[in-house]
Amino acid sequence: MKTKILVLAGVIALFAVNSGWSQVDNFLRVDVPFPFTVGDKELPAGRYDFSRIPLNNAIKVTSVIGGPSANCLVQARVWAGIHTTPKDSHLVFDQEGEKYVFSELWIPGTDGFLFYIAKGERKYKVLTVP
Repeated sequence: MKTKILVLAGVIALFAVNSGWSQVDNFLRVDVPFPFTVGDKELPAGRYDFSRIPLNNAIKVTSVIGGPSANCLVQARVWAGIHTTPKDSHLVFDQEGEKYVFSELWIPGTDGFLFYIAKGERKYKVLTVP
């Protein structure tokens, strides 16, 4: 009986997490004015679609002009209460040396998504998407 309850609780939790993803717009189109890294892939500056990959807890980053694309897994969800401007979406890029690494995505009405954890002192750039 305990096993059935645990399985049911797991299914409910999975549904709750995925229902949060389904409330997110299918994609954000963003002009990124600098080259950046997604996972282990470097992408040039340009216009990109940041879209969810349903059920995989991931985001796909795709060049609008048909250039490179990359996927990144969500490392953690961050409580939406710390999002300071709930009407705008934000992308955060951590600066490591001369490189920028896609690290966070904030979308109004849902928790934040953390993709990368900076090492050492944190420097970053934020792009706001109205």
